[in-house]
Formats: sequence, structure tokens, C-alpha cells
Amino acid sequence: MKRIVSVLLVLIIILLPGTSVHAEVLDLDAPAYILVDPKTGQVLAEKNADQTIYPASITKLMTAIIAVETGDLSQVLTANQEAIDDIGYGGMNIGIMVGEEIPLIDLLHALLISSANEAANIIADNLAPSCRDFLDLMNAKAKSIGAVNTHFVNPSGMHDDNHYSTVRDIARIAMYAYTKPVIRDIVAKRSYQMPVTNKHESWDTLRVTNRLFGYASEYYTQVTGMKTGYTNQAGNNLVSTALNEDGLELMAVVCGVRTTDPNNNVYTISRELLEYGFKNYSLQKLVSKGTFVKRVPVENSRDQTFVDLVTQTGLEAVLPNQKDEWNLKISVRINPSIKAPLEKGEILGYVDYERNGVPLGRVNLIASQSAEEAASVKELISEAQVKVSSAFPRIFKILLYILIGFAFLRFSLKKISRAIKVRKHQH
Repeated sequence: MKRIVSVLLVLIIILLPGTSVHAEVLDLDAPAYILVDPKTGQVLAEKNADQTIYPASITKLMTAIIAVETGDLSQVLTANQEAIDDIGYGGMNIGIMVGEEIPLIDLLHALLISSANEAANIIADNLAPSCRDFLDLMNAKAKSIGAVNTHFVNPSGMHDDNHYSTVRDIARIAMYAYTKPVIRDIVAKRSYQMPVTNKHESWDTLRVTNRLFGYASEYYTQVTGMKTGYTNQAGNNLVSTALNEDGLELMAVVCGVRTTDPNNNVYTISRELLEYGFKNYSLQKLVSKGTFVKRVPVENSRDQTFVDLVTQTGLEAVLPNQKDEWNLKISVRINPSIKAPLEKGEILGYVDYERNGVPLGRVNLIASQSAEEAASVKELISEAQVKVSSAFPRIFKILLYILIGFAFLRFSLKKISRAIKVRKHQH
């Protein structure tokens, strides 16, 4: 079941639509952005979503994905000189030393919380035959999840003209990263304390680079992640996720912001984009569990000519607050031949829900009652024989009573006849 869910999530990510007339363009001071529902890939707002940008340290989301998929979290990795030296001019680092031995889980915290470049290099050098091989895995994974306009040339996000992406592709990568529980857990943390190693008896506490955690909002209750990125060429980038009290979670990707105005920076712009989503969209119930959908005939049934199909589960989806903007497409698929025997709860079809070409979810249709298979000719003859056999003692008793009654009646009639003859003789 988990494998099926994972496959469906990947399909949803791949199907994240291109530019859509239904996605609103907002007046935000950012060159490119996109706002999505991370569960379905619905695009709620976008601007220049397919324009080439430099991802900077948002690259580390893909590095983490490959690390989780190819490594063991308890595996101890060793830092070499090249990994330490190749952090780039002014590159983020936490001071890992050559020869230092650190478990992968701790390197992932350094990678995603403090955006440490040397952590990215150490992961790449240890989890593949070479850094080049690790990059091949990163690029192959990007293509496989639909991020076809993305190319990586290093695992940390240092600037290179051939290291590029788009905000739509970044959304695809971030959505895929969110299918990994360990990544979700790490990017939601504000700090982390690294454990003792062979080179460090203690560390300064790692502090998250994502300052959106400190920006309050009346429209959502919790920032749940996710990753920052910055180079001179890229500007300020941010992937952010937030959750409201109704359980609705949205994801925003904002890239290329140059302004450092405290009231108009990548964090305030991301907050405004998220707030737009929470103000205009909400979780709406599409169908409830046990809802009647259709009555269908049942072939070869003993006594159930029809069976009612009902929904196995309910379904909620992120939709506009205005119902006339839902624009839903509902497709019902039922098994072409439904035959007895049927068990109550047996899956006989499904209902698909779409909005603007994006799948919102599928609900199975199940039988609301059981249906027994009709008996064969041989079984009918056998049943008749059983019935006759079981009825024989009763029939015998009835015949016996009739015979006794008949004998008694005959005896009584003879007696009456004799009495009449005697009277006649006496007279």
C-alpha cells in the first residue's frame, strides 16, 4: 500500500501543470514564484514559473533526497580534504575538519538547517564512487520526477552558469522531498545540537537559516519548513511551507529577490504569497464515506438483482472558497461485469476528482451488501432431494393419520349399518 501511495505521489508531482490561466498572478516584488498545494500539485498562483533561475542552496533538497534514498542514516561518513576545501568563496560551513567522522543523520541536519556546504560535499563523496556519480544520481532523479528544466553541477548550490532550475521544478523537487519523513522532520526544526565526534568535543548550536519561522501570521499557525538559498547571482530564494488550524498546508517557492528591505524581502514576500493561499482556499469536502453513487445489476445472483455502490472513504481537497470556481471534473469507473458471489465492502469501481487537469484524489466504490451466487442445476436437484427427504417423515405421518381415520370411519359406518339392520328385523 505504501508503495502505491509513493507511486501516486510521484505521478502527481510529474503532472504539476505548466502555466495555467486558472493560476492568479499577484503583485509581488519577486521575479519568479509559485504557490502550490503540496499534496496534489495544484498551482494556486504563479509568475514566471518556467523561467530559468539559479537555485543556490535550495539544491541541498535534492542532495538530501539522494542521501536518504541511497544511504543509511546511521552510516558514519568521513570528511576528506577536497570536501572541506570545495565550499566556495564565502560558502556556508560549520567547521567540519578533515578526517572527521559524522553519521549521515547529523550531516543531513547540518545540510538542511545550517545549509553547510561541506556537509553536501561529504555526503556526495561518501555515498557514491565519486562526486560526479552522485551528481548523475541527482540529475537523473530530477528528470524522473518531472524537473526536466533543472541541471546540477555540484551538490551544494555554489553558483555555476550550468547549475540552474525553475520555480516549478523546485516545487516538484520540494514536494518529492516532503514524501521523505526524515527530511520533513529536519526542515521543521529551528535548531540542532551536533553530537561529539572524533574531532569535536562540542559544537555551537546549529541555527536555521530560514527566518520565516520568526514571521507571525494571522492566516496560518505554523511554519513547517523548508529551505533557503542565496548567491550573488541567484539573489534570495526560499521554499516555505506553512500549516493552518484546519490542517491545510501550502508550499511557496520564491526566487531571485534582490531587495533587503525588512518590510519587503524574500520572507515577507513568501509570507504574503502563503497568506494569499490561506485567505482564498480551504479544505473542502468532496464526498463523505458511505455516500450512495449508483445501483448496478448483479449477474448470477441467488436473490440480489441489484447492489448499491457506496464510497469506501471520504475525500477532502484544497479548493477556492467560492464554490462556483471549483471547476471539478468527476469521473466514475465501474467494473464492466459484476457477478455473484459478492462480499459486502468488495471494491467494484472508483470515482476520480480533477480540477483544471490536476488529480485531486480517488475514492473506491464498494458493495453495500453481499450477494450469494445462484445455485447450479445439479445443486437445485440436490436441494430438492434434501427437501423431499426431510419432508418424508411428515408426509408418512399424514398418510398414517388418513388411513387410521379412514379405517375408523369404515368401522363406524359398518357398526351403524348393522344397527339399522337389527332394528328393521325387530320390526
